[in-house]
Amino acid sequence: MTGFSEDALPVFLSLPELQFDTTGQPAVGLFTIFNPYNFPINYRVMSTATRIYNVSESSGYILAQCCKDITVRCLQRTTQGSCERLKIDISKRSDPSITGTKQLLIRTVSKLEASPSSATPNITNWQQDLQSMTAVARREVSDKMSSTMLLCVFLAILCAMALVTPTVGDADAPTSSVPPALHLTLPQKLVAAYLLGILSVVILKPL
Repeated sequence: MTGFSEDALPVFLSLPELQFDTTGQPAVGLFTIFNPYNFPINYRVMSTATRIYNVSESSGYILAQCCKDITVRCLQRTTQGSCERLKIDISKRSDPSITGTKQLLIRTVSKLEASPSSATPNITNWQQDLQSMTAVARREVSDKMSSTMLLCVFLAILCAMALVTPTVGDADAPTSSVPPALHLTLPQKLVAAYLLGILSVVILKPL
């Protein structure tokens, strides 16, 4: 499972495929679309064989951290081994340009291979994938914050050093051991003091 990106949403389903018996029993299949995100999503389910498979509630929206059960009804018997597909498209409800898509295979078999409880491992895998992606995102944010914090500390040290350097025009400036090129004017020191105040707030805020 790939991680989050700015222009794609991974689609989470409860099953890798749907199976129908050649005898026509059961004539109804069920799968679930999960929304693990903290925002609502729109969904749309399209079938490659609309005359054979009917999808209930083929479009709509799913609230954040919720799921939606989709019922697929087989309208006529099909031969063993025939395969069709459902295409599931999702998009961010507040920004339809952010989308994701996934295909769900529909197979006709002589005997159903999966038990009703077989969906449980897939839900578990979905939860594990979500936890993994969340951990990766948190690590990336933590790394960026650490880099930013180091930069702020470095700039704060520079500002503090600027404040203790001699001021241009002071009586003691000519006798200072600091090279004249490093002497600062009063406006420059005021700017350094202002920046030091802002940086101090940024550095101390996480504490």
